[in-house]
Amino acid sequence: MAKKLQAIDTFKNDINYRDKIAHVETIPAKKASFKKADGLNDDLVEYLESNNIKLYHHQADTYQQVREGKNVIITTPTASGKTMAFNLPIMETFIENKDATAL
Repeated sequence: MAKKLQAIDTFKNDINYRDKIAHVETIPAKKASFKKADGLNDDLVEYLESNNIKLYHHQADTYQQVREGKNVIITTPTASGKTMAFNLPIMETFIENKDATAL
């Protein structure tokens, strides 16, 4: 944690950046919350359960939004599950349509 604060302090004290910083805030960590994705393909549910994979709240919500045809932007730290959130609807499409492709 100290290294992060030092990096922030470096920017705050640098003449090129200090007037451009509007706000610095450290947000405390919180316990992960999990959620089941309603309507998820049974094969995917079985795979996730057999591999002891639980979906984070934002992954299940993203799945639901994509299924409803909505656009989604996720901004979370590295290793927070963004890839899984967007791959669930793709994997489901592959299961349901053998001719489907994704880019």
